[in-house]
Amino acid sequence: FPSTKWLTSASISSSASTSTSTAKLKGVTDTRMSCSSSSSSSGNGSEFKIDYQSDTTLYGRGEMHLSAVLEEGDIVVYQTGTWEVDGVEVGDGTPACFEYCVVETIQIVWTHNCEHGFIHGMDVKVTEVDPDSSSGSSSCRVKITSPLKFIDFGPEQLVARLPVKWISDEKAQLLVNLPSALQSF
Repeated sequence: FPSTKWLTSASISSSASTSTSTAKLKGVTDTRMSCSSSSSSSGNGSEFKIDYQSDTTLYGRGEMHLSAVLEEGDIVVYQTGTWEVDGVEVGDGTPACFEYCVVETIQIVWTHNCEHGFIHGMDVKVTEVDPDSSSGSSSCRVKITSPLKFIDFGPEQLVARLPVKWISDEKAQLLVNLPSALQSF
């Protein structure tokens, strides 16, 4: 995996203060592939943010869905249990909870207003490194579980993409503090 996932694979504009950076990937301009959504972390002059599917300024349905810009090696948050799709309750009837995954492959068909298919990946565990109870967030590490646990889920379960810096083939450092709303530990 690359050292800074989805930032090294794209050429991000140098203005970190703008709300939407423009990324060029394979000659296509895509303003959705940026470090822009709500939870952020600043420190060394660069800003990294969590991409939320619910951020309607960047994402939507069909070809505007967050799943349309995912890449191999992205760390994502997805929901299990019971959730809503277009106002209809779906799932297995258990309470909703968040899980984490490193994306391996994507099999999705996107249309102008819907997305159908699967996101395939490996289960990862997110562990606290430096809890900060005053802000409700924490600094975290990501580790691919051993033994490997392969998972797949639908695009309607996708909640967010987390910016990470890969430390090794199986470990990464989150580049943002993980909000308590996304924590499952």
